[in-house]
Parts: sequence; C-alpha cells; structure tokens
Amino acid sequence: MNKNLLFGIFALFLIIMSTQSVYAIDILDSVLQPFRGTDVGRIYENYSLFIDAVLYLLLFLGLTQLIYVKAYGKKEGKLVAIAIGLMLTFAMALMESRTGFRLGSLMPIGAIILIFVLFILLFNLFQGVFNDSVASFSLAFLIMYGFLMSTFKPLYDWLEQNAPLLAALVQIAMVISFVVLIIKLIGVFKSGKDDSSSTTSPSITTPPSGSGGKEDGRTPTTNTIEITSPTEGQKFNPGDSIRVAFTGSGPEFNSNYDYEVLLNGTRFIYQPNVAGANQVMPGSITAGTQAKAGLNVIQVNAIKRGFFGSGRKIFAQSNPRNFIVSSGSITPGDLIELITNNLDTAITNLNNEYQKYVSIFNNIIQMHYDAFRTKNPTVEPTADKWAALISARDEMLQSAEEVNRIITAIHSHPAYGTLTPVHLGILTANIVRNTRLRRAIIQYEIQARTDYNTNNAPRAPPRP
Repeated sequence: MNKNLLFGIFALFLIIMSTQSVYAIDILDSVLQPFRGTDVGRIYENYSLFIDAVLYLLLFLGLTQLIYVKAYGKKEGKLVAIAIGLMLTFAMALMESRTGFRLGSLMPIGAIILIFVLFILLFNLFQGVFNDSVASFSLAFLIMYGFLMSTFKPLYDWLEQNAPLLAALVQIAMVISFVVLIIKLIGVFKSGKDDSSSTTSPSITTPPSGSGGKEDGRTPTTNTIEITSPTEGQKFNPGDSIRVAFTGSGPEFNSNYDYEVLLNGTRFIYQPNVAGANQVMPGSITAGTQAKAGLNVIQVNAIKRGFFGSGRKIFAQSNPRNFIVSSGSITPGDLIELITNNLDTAITNLNNEYQKYVSIFNNIIQMHYDAFRTKNPTVEPTADKWAALISARDEMLQSAEEVNRIITAIHSHPAYGTLTPVHLGILTANIVRNTRLRRAIIQYEIQARTDYNTNNAPRAPPRP
C-alpha cells in the first residue's frame, strides 16, 4: 500500500469534513446561477410518465443488449434485445399509468441507492489503488458519511425520525471505520517502508509480458491456466473467427472469478462469473480485423473479484499463445460454386450442429426434470454433460460464423452484379433458410432455458 497516497487522501477527507458547507455552496452558486429558476421537480411531475418511459427504455435496452448480443451475435442479438427492451418498457409504462407509481416515488429510497452506488464506486477506486479491502471500505465509508452529514443531511434526519436503529448503526460504523483506518495508517508507518517500492512477495510473482497493465500487475503462483485453442502457431485466414478455449486447474476456479482474453496486450473479451474449467469465451476474434495480419498474441487471465463484484486482482494467467493471420483478403473462389455448393453445405452443417445441440440440451433438461419430479438429486446432469453442451454450442456458433463468412464473400465478389435471376433466387432461398434456422436457434435457447429454470420437461424444438 502506498502510505503517502493513503495519508494524503485521508488528510484531504479531514479537511473536507472540517470545512463549513456554506463555502461549498458559495463556490457552486456562480456555476449554477443560470439554472436558478429551473424547477426540475416540477418538470418531472408534469412529464413523469414520459421521462420514466425513456429511463426504462435506456435501462432495458442496455441490459438486454448485454445479454443477447453476447449470446447470439451483433445482428440477431440486437433485434432480440430491442424487441424485449421495448416490450418491458411498454409493460412498465402501462403499469405506471394504471397504478400511479412513478420512479420519483422511490424517494428517499432513491437517495439511499445513490449513496450506496457512490460508495461502491469509491470502494472500487480505492481497492484498485491500495489492494486492501478493509482500508478501502473504511475510507469509502467515511467519505460517504461526510456527504451524508452535509449534502444529504435531510436524508439522515429522515433516518433518525423513521429508522433510528439504522441511524445508530451508521454512527457505529463511522466510529469503527475511523478506528480501523487509524490502525491501518499506524501499521503503514510502523512498517518503515513504502510497499509500493516492492513488486514481489513470497506468494506472488510477476506475470508474463503482455498483460496489458490493466490489473495490479501481479499473479499468484498457485493454479494455472492453459489455452487449448487456438494452438501454438495456428494459422488463420482473414475473415476467420477465432474462439478462445482454455482450462484452469485448481478448486479456486469457480464462480468467484472472472476471465478475460488479452489480444496483443489489450483486453478484448471479458466474461464474468465463469464456473469451473474447460471454458470457451463467448465472443470471437475476427482474423484480419481485430487480429491483425501477421503474428498475434493472446493470454487468458483469471481475475478475483473484490467487494461488490469488482475485479482488480489477477488470480492466475496463462502463458502467451501465438497465432498467425495470413495477409490478403478473403478468397471468394468461383461465385456459382459458393452459391450452389459452399453455402448450401455450410447451412446444412449448421442445421446438423443445431440438431446435435438440441439433443444434448434436451437430455440435460429431461435429467433435471426427472431429478425435480422424483426429488432425487443424483440424476441431475453431471459435469461432463454440461461440458458436452458447451462444446456443441461452440461448434454450432462456429458453423453459423462460417455461413456468414461465405455470404459476405458472395456479396463482395466482383462478379456478383452479373448473377442471373436463377442463381439470385438460389442465393435468396439459402439466405432465407439461414435466417429461419438462426431464428429457430434463438427461440430454442430461450425455450430450453425457460424449461430448465422452471423444472419443466423439454419441449420439441422450433422448426426452422
């Protein structure tokens, strides 16, 4: 821990606490003067339904895109995300219209949530600097206590009147945090040296080069990660999709850790809350665009999440893995061959992978349903069943990406403008077939996950 930085922040906190709040008001007065006559509360009261609808739309679109774009790709995932986001927004707007509920009705809960969010942000900031959860928690709490007793003083008064026990707990937590922080400071000065000048300790070692410098720069020696795909020196053509698979050894590789892929030293793919080994990252790297022509390097990090899910400490890191992307553009080959043979074969392969995926997933759902129906947990799906499902889904997604690559090559072919109506019809029919198949895959995954989560027996998959 950097004692000078910690002491400086703590001293600044004491200065802020000892300053009269009126001075802060005087400083802000000149800045906020143009908005003196603006009654934001009145505007919200008059247009609350519209304002809430916009906020709901932004919230639901963000959440659904985070889920479905990663799961189904940019094009299909966005369509699903927009549809679900609009559906949820209309549902919430209708609920507000019928019940009279407004987001503004959350006061003073809204202020409590705001303080809680600010506290989390401060904790994550200090945790990234000090790498000490106790000191970071104490310092963040004391700063938020200062805000609570100044800027948010009406909220504290409300707590004293309506929840005196909670107000008392806040005071007790303040005293404890103050004492803990003093103890931490004394410990730093007693150590007689600045820990920031040391880069090693008995339990950690410097990670291999190419970590990108986004984390704390140190990796424990326990447990390892091995990249299983791509293999060392594997070659890719421009337009190919590179999906990263890896294994992690040790019991600590569980849902408490997040994983990231570093491409040429920069974080490219991030997957939170991955449980167990033999993982396949959900995103892919496109050769020739994200992965440049020539030699590329990837690494996988396991990140230990801190308080409230913040990830700042590398738990383990793989060795660098090299792969090569050839120069040049996608070779489209003969245009008619691409339309009548390659595309048809690729879509057939995608359909076969879909059927294989359905078979494995339905088997898992049936086992889960039997375990629920018979109250016998021993018939639950085993780890190898889930591993087979992950592998089947990965192969299905690779087949889908191959179809996209062929369609892109057809549309970019120099002879595309000379196609006859017959071949254009064949191409259109195949594209429609591909669209229906992708729609069936999305519908099936939603249906299958619902059946599993609600303890139902598997249903027949949607027909493409």
